[in-house]
Amino acid sequence: MKKVNNTKSSMLKNGFKVSLVASLVQAILLIPNVAVAKDYTSIVNTTKNGNVTHDSVVIRNKNSTAIYIAWTKSNNRDVRISSTGEGESGDIIVTKGGNMGIYSLVINDGQTLEPLPTLTLNSNHNITFTNQFASLWNINPSIINLYALKGEIMLNVELQSTGTTLYNIYNDNAAIHLESLKNQITLNAPQVINKYLVFAQNQAPANQPNIVVKATEGNNQLSLDTNIGQDNGLITGVVAHQNSTIQLSAESGANILQMSQIAASDTKRVGEVDGLFSGIGSNIKLNAIENHIKMDANVRKSFVIVTSDVDRAKEHGGITLTATGAGNFLTHHTAILSDAEKGTYGGLILGQGSNITLEAVNGINQLSAVLDSQQAMPADLTHIRSYYRGVAAQRGNEVGLMAKANIIQLSSKGDGLGLGYQLTDGTLKNTHTLQSIGVLATGVDPNGGAIVGASSKLVASTDDNVVDMQLRAHGEVYGVVAQHESRVLLSAENGRNLVRVINPDRNTPQMPLLNNKLVYRMGLNASERSEITVEAKENFIEIGGNPTLQTGVNTGLGSAITLNALTGDNRVIVRNALLDSKGLSVGTDSIESTIHQQSLTLTALKGNNIIAFSGDEQDLDLRY
Repeated sequence: MKKVNNTKSSMLKNGFKVSLVASLVQAILLIPNVAVAKDYTSIVNTTKNGNVTHDSVVIRNKNSTAIYIAWTKSNNRDVRISSTGEGESGDIIVTKGGNMGIYSLVINDGQTLEPLPTLTLNSNHNITFTNQFASLWNINPSIINLYALKGEIMLNVELQSTGTTLYNIYNDNAAIHLESLKNQITLNAPQVINKYLVFAQNQAPANQPNIVVKATEGNNQLSLDTNIGQDNGLITGVVAHQNSTIQLSAESGANILQMSQIAASDTKRVGEVDGLFSGIGSNIKLNAIENHIKMDANVRKSFVIVTSDVDRAKEHGGITLTATGAGNFLTHHTAILSDAEKGTYGGLILGQGSNITLEAVNGINQLSAVLDSQQAMPADLTHIRSYYRGVAAQRGNEVGLMAKANIIQLSSKGDGLGLGYQLTDGTLKNTHTLQSIGVLATGVDPNGGAIVGASSKLVASTDDNVVDMQLRAHGEVYGVVAQHESRVLLSAENGRNLVRVINPDRNTPQMPLLNNKLVYRMGLNASERSEITVEAKENFIEIGGNPTLQTGVNTGLGSAITLNALTGDNRVIVRNALLDSKGLSVGTDSIESTIHQQSLTLTALKGNNIIAFSGDEQDLDLRY
């Protein structure tokens, strides 16, 4: 579980900065205001007017920074670089390598300069950056504006050699605004350990967003490779940290974040890859007709959307995806990797420190993950340490999916090592946090703090809510779980709720979980004073796939589960029902269950409540 702190932030800020600043070109160029094509070696701010106006501007710098601005009280605080030519003749190009495209630094002795220093690139066509370290680097209260209102903005960082930390856009206590017909931001550095495509920390001046990427007609296309340079690498697409805000807007197009491997990688790498990450009171907002996050990360730990587990985060921060058209689409492809010490830990959405909302009023929220199970199974299954989550809310936070339909699909590919978690001594580390789960709300603090209830909800306005889990697993797999004073809501008043937990391989071997005293598979499970509400025209809960100890719907420890079928049936189906499996279960065998009343209610006023079993011998068994 990732926790970003000040130590890590210091590392992020200082990765290359000391050596970089020392190498900056200090030559002073007096810039004439004439309308012709012009090439520059570099542009450095001066105490005089630093404006540049040409038909086109090409800045070729192979050794250091193309545009370097060190803002002080005495120098010009409004620098503009503009092109006036038509078509390609109006491009602004920063090319041929170099450490950075723009380095903007305010030297202010802790005081904010007024008016705010502003660097503006205004192109009559395209803006293109190609660099080896960063496109834009802005530190302390100032503004960088890039406008290409008739063309597109392309920011490319490419580095084939080894390195420690790399960014495309880096912002600290400053503001960056990109606006064009469409935007492209890429980072390609397969041998670098830590990579961040868009990074912001510390609130921008005057309550501005730290980073805005706006496409007025087309898409915002963000691309980042997920190759880990060595063990313990950290790769993130978009990071908002320490009270910062990042906004991606494509009101006539799509926001697309593509994270994939571009070269062969050691499948044993111990690294973390995240798509969107928000921490400590920070916000990430995506607004478009469609939002797509596609992640291919063959590492030990990876999440598509995650917020940090710092308490302060939930007060102001969060991640919001708003789609006005087709919807929000999250896709995750990873591998199940495990040995005696480490395994795979991942998920589509993990809300630990602030709320996460996916809204698609006119479309769908579709979340899908495919887990490769190609690694050979060990002889002793007690060493497996891997689990996966679809949607999870932790400790006082809420994850909400609102759309015409919400679809969560988790599947595995191959007949090798599957999911499961158990310590080598044969005892479970924590049975409340280590199952593979489709939808989870838990009040557990991963750092051992007080229990504070969480909430996960799927609200479908016209169609279905689907939680479909077809995972190869040797351990516990649950469909929907609420625990430790938490709540889960599945609402589809005009459609159906479908929860399926199926192991696709009937012959999958099982882990020895405390001599079979633990239930391997459940459809719905509420415990520790929690609630699950499932309401729709019809509700279907189906589990099975291989014979093992399993329960369709389970409540206990002062908890409540309600299934309400408005016009049709409530169906609970248990397939491969062997080894003391149950359809419905209300726990009464603990002190907690004695003190706090638990309940399980199925209501189908216009239909039927159906609990069905099937097994190899077609043995039907109803247990209440």
